[in-house]
Amino acid sequence: MGHRGLSILKVTFLSGLVFALIGDYCLVYKHLYFLGIISFILSLSCYTLYFSVGQKLKILYSIPFLIFIVCMYLYLNGRVTKNLLLPVFVYLVVLSSLGWRCFSREQDYKQSYIYGSVGAILIIFSDSLLALVRLGTLDFMFANQIILGTYFFAQYSMTQASQLEETSHPHLAEGSYP
Repeated sequence: MGHRGLSILKVTFLSGLVFALIGDYCLVYKHLYFLGIISFILSLSCYTLYFSVGQKLKILYSIPFLIFIVCMYLYLNGRVTKNLLLPVFVYLVVLSSLGWRCFSREQDYKQSYIYGSVGAILIIFSDSLLALVRLGTLDFMFANQIILGTYFFAQYSMTQASQLEETSHPHLAEGSYP
């Protein structure tokens, strides 16, 4: 068996993991919070790109995520400062795009679809809960533990989806987009 280099898709997915790690680090320090948000936007964008390659745009699958964006935005409007509304909106769009693209794969790579969809929902849940807690609109016992638990399981699920997809469809790992 010869050594295969990293494909563009693998680099895209691994970049998502690295940006997530940078975001995790930055969120620990208040003065790096904005950099952490940018890192997470890049991470989610990498994941979204990875799970979009070769997939059709299924607009119907975007509806629940559009509803989520509207509901979260309406909830946060008036509860957070005006200067945060645009970054929050951008983050909600990027976050929801990941969910939409993962769910749009429903006919493809069955096990990978399940892991990817679970991972996307958990990332959406974890990030939404984190935002509500950080922005001071929600507080409850064990919030941090729930956020971390769902976040780490989300990352695990996304990684499993990636591995299963590349194992089931080796052309995805070969070095170019299909």
